[in-house]
Amino acid sequence: YLIRYAGADGNCCQYCAEGAFFHNAGADAVTELALIIGSLHELLNVLPVLKGLELTHEDIGTYPSARMAAGGDFFVSVAKFRALYMLFARLHTLHDRPLTSERIMLFVQTSRIHQTHRDIHTNLLRATTQALSAAMGQAESICIWPHDLPAETDSATGERLALNIHHLLRNEAYMTAVSDAIGGSAYVEYLTDALTEAAWERFRSMEKMGGIIPYFNSGSLKKQILSDRQHYLKRLQSGEETLLGVTLYPTEGTPSKVVIPENDALEDKAIKSVRWSGFTVQSL
Repeated sequence: YLIRYAGADGNCCQYCAEGAFFHNAGADAVTELALIIGSLHELLNVLPVLKGLELTHEDIGTYPSARMAAGGDFFVSVAKFRALYMLFARLHTLHDRPLTSERIMLFVQTSRIHQTHRDIHTNLLRATTQALSAAMGQAESICIWPHDLPAETDSATGERLALNIHHLLRNEAYMTAVSDAIGGSAYVEYLTDALTEAAWERFRSMEKMGGIIPYFNSGSLKKQILSDRQHYLKRLQSGEETLLGVTLYPTEGTPSKVVIPENDALEDKAIKSVRWSGFTVQSL
């Protein structure tokens, strides 16, 4: 989507490629990255027909940005954010006119799909590790959702605690003291390379179908997200992944079993999740 705002030097336009929206519907890290790169590539390809928007190649190249979500796996999330920068660098090679900016601005929000209403206090722990992964992934901006948001209590305490996570990371953990706190980690570098290659191959598959718009219109995007979501639920059910307060150390009196709905019910739930996520993002 396009974001218009008034800068210090007058009117300018920023293009933000959406990824968090699809993450909260169930997309995994590879799908989220591929969709972001596909969106950026698509806009540059169709730029000549966007003259009515008064948008130039220089606008896109100077102010590129992306919005992503931090997932439940700390190291995968860090690697995912780092992979975005590598993928954006590759995008330079696909266009005759190189992008003005060599670095994309990354806005990260904590995950909504990994929050639980069964034990909302554990969401505070997840929000902290997810925000930390965003900081180590060199995000420009971090949005931390209140831990009690799934309960729809909209409490001032939830908002205050979410804000305090920012203060803790900055003023006590000193996450802004170094430019790349996790750089050089062999494990993170390995994950980053793996995600970069997998996302690039997924992006190429989209391009073989004609780009991200035909990929969306054909229903392939919906199938991929539903597949990613079901895979995650199966991993929760099997114990390969855990969700504190739900599958691990559940609150007394609450069920710990993860029930995987049928495909039709899963699809309906995923679509509702997307719409709910979009609504709450815009309203908060």
